[in-house]
Amino acid sequence: MIRNIVFDMGGVLIDYNPERTVREYFAEEYHDIVLSNVFHSKLWAQMDKGVIDANTALPIILPLLPEEIREAVTPMIIDFFPYMPPFEEGYELVKKLKRQGYKCYLLSNATPEFYCYKSKIPVMALMDGIFISSDHKMLKPDAEIYLKFLEVFALKAQECFFVDDMKKNICGAKAVGIDGYCFREKDFKKLEQIIFNS
Repeated sequence: MIRNIVFDMGGVLIDYNPERTVREYFAEEYHDIVLSNVFHSKLWAQMDKGVIDANTALPIILPLLPEEIREAVTPMIIDFFPYMPPFEEGYELVKKLKRQGYKCYLLSNATPEFYCYKSKIPVMALMDGIFISSDHKMLKPDAEIYLKFLEVFALKAQECFFVDDMKKNICGAKAVGIDGYCFREKDFKKLEQIIFNS
């Protein structure tokens, strides 16, 4: 029986969309270079893992970018949370789940800057537990992060349902016995039905 709904953050509860952000802030000629050297880079993942911080990453990343866009990219590397507005529908869904008796948790790859922005994401106040990758030096989809999450909150895998916008992260959860759903189309009504029927 599913008792616990576990949410990813970016792309599920907040609008993590580097492609959209890059289109909004930079001319087309810069899109690929910013995406490949910042958001899709190994350094970005290492910041989420908590093994390096933005101050370490900046002097490595910035020389890879055209000089004229470095000033605009810098605040995105330091803290990307201001570019990720919360999904109101996600907040409403979590409220409904809580009313139905479910426990709700966060399991997300994120930098420590999350804690500076946490109070600006209303849904976080509803969470029964928060697990951020950089706190534990782990990353999804590695099995160890799901197992550590279960251990920290004393949960049973078969009683959890995981919602993430990346298929590889759902596969990682299923590998340790946590069922889940890949939330790609941002259809919260469909997600609600899937959860209640799980």
